[in-house]
This record gives sequence, C-alpha cells and structure tokens, in this order.
Amino acid sequence: CLTASFGSSAVGLFLIGPNTLTLLQEDLSNQRRRCEELGKQNALLHQQMDEMATRSRGLQTPRQQLDLSFSEEGKTTEQILEILRFVRRDKEIAMAQCEASDEEAQRYKQRVEHQDRELKELQEALNSESEKMQV
Repeated sequence: CLTASFGSSAVGLFLIGPNTLTLLQEDLSNQRRRCEELGKQNALLHQQMDEMATRSRGLQTPRQQLDLSFSEEGKTTEQILEILRFVRRDKEIAMAQCEASDEEAQRYKQRVEHQDRELKELQEALNSESEKMQV
C-alpha cells in the first residue's frame, strides 16, 4: 500500500497508475475468491453438523450420543464445533479484508481520477503559456 502524500503535483499520477490499480483489482479478486471458498467450507461444515445431528437423534441411549464422532478421524463434537468457530472467524476476517480492499480500491480510483484532472489542467495551462510565449 502506498502511504505517501502526493499533493497537487502530476508526479503522483505515475506513482498511482494503471499498474497499482491492476494490483488492487487482483488483490480484490483474490479476497473475493477467498471469501467464496470460506463460504463453501462453512456450508460444508454446516451440512456435516446437520447430518451428525440427524444421526445422533437416531441413537437410543445418551451414552451412545457421547461416543459419536463426526468423521473418520474420530473428531468429537467439541472439536468440530471449535473448527466451525475457527472457520466462521476466518470468514469474518476475510470478509472484512474484502470490504477494506473494496474501499481502498475506490480511494485509489478516485485519486487516479483526481490526478488525471490535475494533469489535464496543467497541460492546458502549459499549452496556453506556450502559445502566449510564441506570440
């Protein structure tokens, strides 16, 4: 991220140009892809939890419910819930990063537009001064 102040000079246009905007768009795309992946993982975990709840209801004794494992690795209910909490936190973090990237991309886009306007104004001023000097 660039943190420098560019003032009113046209030099800033070169520091925040198409390459920076492209990088920001790629980062935004990556963040969105990560959000989608986390959403899919979260949905899968919810589905597994629902399946296990259905299975546990079918068991006859409370002892059998305690011995129930959610996967072939023998994870307990508490372990699965901890994983679920972790994935939810990770998803929230990714979504916050995605929103921050959106906002940052918008700020850079506005800054580039502003620098473009300033550059055009400076070019017009330079052209008019150049015409005055020729006369």
